[in-house]
Parts: sequence; structure tokens; C-alpha cells
Amino acid sequence: MSSGTLDIRHTSVFTRNLDAAQTPGVRIVVNQGGTRSSKTVSLVQLAIYLCLMEAGVLFSVVRETLPALKATVLRDLEEQLERLGLWKQVHHNKTDHLYTFSNGSQIEYFSIDDAQKVRGRKRHYLLANEANELRLEDWRQLIFRTERTLFLDFNPSEEFHWIYEEVIPRADCVFIQSTYRDNPFLPASIEEEIRLLEAADPNYWRIYGLGERGVAGTTIFTHWQQCALVPSQAQHRRYGLDFGYNHPTSLVEVSETPEARYWQQKLYQSKLTTPDLIEHLKLLIPNKRDTIYADHARPEIIEDIRRAGFTITEADKAVKAGIDDVKSKPLFVTADSVDLIKELRAYKWKTLRSGVILDEPVKVNDDAIDAGRYGTYSYTLQHKTNTPITVSQTFGTTRRR
Repeated sequence: MSSGTLDIRHTSVFTRNLDAAQTPGVRIVVNQGGTRSSKTVSLVQLAIYLCLMEAGVLFSVVRETLPALKATVLRDLEEQLERLGLWKQVHHNKTDHLYTFSNGSQIEYFSIDDAQKVRGRKRHYLLANEANELRLEDWRQLIFRTERTLFLDFNPSEEFHWIYEEVIPRADCVFIQSTYRDNPFLPASIEEEIRLLEAADPNYWRIYGLGERGVAGTTIFTHWQQCALVPSQAQHRRYGLDFGYNHPTSLVEVSETPEARYWQQKLYQSKLTTPDLIEHLKLLIPNKRDTIYADHARPEIIEDIRRAGFTITEADKAVKAGIDDVKSKPLFVTADSVDLIKELRAYKWKTLRSGVILDEPVKVNDDAIDAGRYGTYSYTLQHKTNTPITVSQTFGTTRRR
């Protein structure tokens, strides 16, 4: 960055959001898009730009869970600040989840389960990342405390949502739709991965490939098939572990090839004590360096397993985001995973008597599915990478009076 200018490597999604933000009378900008359309990175770039435009600006970034936010938006923010030559470690207050610019403007980030922040101080701008994870009441509390523009981004994975009913119809709302085709900087290998979605699940391709509104259905996972064995070329082996006692404790091995993902049920048993479980793990996990992603509701069991020499960490339990990640690749389940297969066939979305299908699973007989989801989505968050954008355009950073 030189004095008075900022070279931003960007896609058209950034430009469209910047135009909307500078249009008089626009209060809300909704970004509906498919995967890798650059919508989140573009909005992070816009947050940086707006903070530099004026001293003392507060820009809030919110998502359903803090681990998901740190693995996605915060990582994007740090990368963009570094590329722009603006990153300074001393400006990042990790305790307060706050980055402060030299002119006094700030970007804060928090999750919606932090009620103090949701109902806290006023801000100038807001980015609700994966906004379809938020509840309507959360949205209302956030909008009440945002003075200028609110930006939402989401993958349109449900047919019925408060965003369609409460937000998009507003006269002061600008709607922006994008797909991976709006990001010309994606390498061919990533584009091919996205096109594989069409074979994985037609509705998933509609949402994440085409950026179009999903079509409701009651069965959640329709894209999986049985297989005899996990192929020898499958890599990145890890495990998801869901604790139970009256309910079964479930362990699912997760691995993948470039084309597909594989689940194999390893344990599905009730009435296990912690010593019992550790003995099972010794038999079922040959390499203790393979990561176990476990239900964080039982930290004491996690610690006991760690002391037994296993590599274990807390799983991210975001249900909707985890389901979407599982559906992002063709899924094969080994034929010996009897209980897991039974759960998959019965796993449904909740449906109201009116026929409206909710974006919430029926929480019955889902122990092995939860374990598979932990091992899938937590690994994705931990290993998420971004594709650099390599074209820049110079923007003025001095606001006209």
C-alpha cells in the first residue's frame, strides 16, 4: 500500500459489493452464492477498505460458532491484511477478538452464542458470514445495532428461510448472486472438484455449483452408496467420536480420495465406561497419531483418551455446516457399517404439519452420523486453504467530503 492508494487483488464480487455499499439508500447487501465464488474473501476485502476509508469505523464479523469463524473469515482477514502489507501482530487483540488499524478503525469478530456481543455496542458495518446459520432473532438484534450497511453471505442450501422472507424483499436491499464462474483465478483442478458436485448430489450441485436456491426434501443424505472396502489409495485417515452411554458410543473412520469420501463404522456400543472405550480404541486405531475429532461435551473423557496416548481434539459440532460439508463429495459407506447405514437411511429433516421442511435434522438415531460428521467437517475446517487472487486494481482511500 502506498500513500493514498490500496492495490486490491479482487474479483467482480468485490466490485459489485463496493458499488452497492456506495449507493444511497442501500441498507443491506445479500450475497447468495456457490462455493469458491470469492464472496467471503471479497467481503473481507471490503471490510478492510471501508475501515481505511474513514477513521474510527467499527466493522463486526459474526458467524454461528467461533471455531468455524476462526477457520474461515479470520483466516481470510489475516491473509488479506498480509497481502496488502497491513498486517501487524500487535494490532490483533486475540483476547477481545479485535483488529485495530492505525487510524483507529476496528474489525471485531464473534459468534452468535456470545450474547454480550450480539446485544452489545453499536457498530457501523456488519458481515454475517454463512448467515443462514443464524436465527431470525439473532439477525434482528444485530440489525438494531448496526448504523450503516449490513452484508450477508450464504450458500442457498434451503428452500425456506427468513433471509428470503424478511430480508431480500426489502426495498433497501441489494441482492448479489455469484458462482465459481465469477472467480477467474481458480485453478483447473478446483473447478473440476466443483463440477464433481453434480454427480455427488443434484440438489447440492444446484446450491454450491450454480448458487441457486435449494429444493426441499425430507431425506438429508441421498448421495451415498455402499462399498465393500475402503480403497487402498484412500488418504487422510482420521476418526469421529460421539460419546454415549445409554445411547451408543460411536466411532467412524473417515478417509478420502480426490474423487470421493469414505466412512467406516468402527464402534457402535452402549454402556461403555471410559476405560472400556480406551481399550476399544487401542484395538481399533492402529496409529495413535491419526486424529480423533470428539464431541466436546465430555472434556474429561477427551483428556483421559489423550493421556492414553491418542491424538484427540474437540470437534466442531455445527450441524448444518457439517451436513453441507458431508454432502460436498460423493460418499461411500462400507457394507459392514450396519448401524451407520441404518441411520443414514432414516436421517430426515424436520417437517411441520403445514408441510414446511425445516433446516434442522430429526435428532433420533444419529450417533454414528454425528461421529462421521465430526470426522469430516472438523478436518475440513482444520485444513481449509484459500486460492490467491492475482489481479489488482488501485482504489483511492480518501473519502470525498
